[in-house]
Amino acid sequence: MTSASFDVLYYINSATNREIRTFRDTLLRLHVWIYEDIPFIAVSYLGEDWTYDVTLTVATRDMKDVALTFISGEGNVVTLCLIDAQTNVIRAVRTLGLPEDAMKAIKDAGQAQLERYEDESEVLAVVNAVYERMSTVDVIARGTVYEFKRK
Repeated sequence: MTSASFDVLYYINSATNREIRTFRDTLLRLHVWIYEDIPFIAVSYLGEDWTYDVTLTVATRDMKDVALTFISGEGNVVTLCLIDAQTNVIRAVRTLGLPEDAMKAIKDAGQAQLERYEDESEVLAVVNAVYERMSTVDVIARGTVYEFKRK
């Protein structure tokens, strides 16, 4: 989380030039699914099989102030970073301006998450239970879709 939004760091082993171009330039679809006050966010690319997903946990003891600032902030910029897992070098960056309704849904879920869960272990228990029965493709199928073209 950042002060008013969040970043996604995607670590990959030996990214190919095609993967870097896909990450940076291909039409990207962000799929947002809220389940039990937890935002599940999946990424897919037009014409590609490559998908990945993240969850947003704000109910953390260590980052309570950051979570509250995130929830009350007015930012909507999400930065995606493709990072080489071996060297920790950023290979590509993509910045998205999330539509207001998408960011509002994510932040509303974050606020509800803070009220519902005591700490991140309770959130992770739900996340793990979901991932035991669902895949990224399932999150994509359930999520509201937002598309982003490279300008």
